[in-house]
Amino acid sequence: MKSKKKLIVYIGNFVFPMGDAVAKRALGLGLSFADIGYSVAFIGESKDVPIGKISEEKVYGEFKYCSIHKAQSAKEHYQYRNDLKNIKNNS
Repeated sequence: MKSKKKLIVYIGNFVFPMGDAVAKRALGLGLSFADIGYSVAFIGESKDVPIGKISEEKVYGEFKYCSIHKAQSAKEHYQYRNDLKNIKNNS
């Protein structure tokens, strides 16, 4: 019987997959985790995603990813907690 890979969800302030240096670093770490047997998914940020929403799931290579809203102001940054709750509720 084949065991299911453990999943690592990498959440951060990056524009996955190649939108900025942080995303490229996250991708490199994801490749390393995949090499040692983990399944990896990413949740980054995008200014195109409305506040409180999660983008459609997409695929880049072997990785699934989506985005939450990228804060454009201090008020929006404070609302980031709501986006994290939304992620938890959708998982």
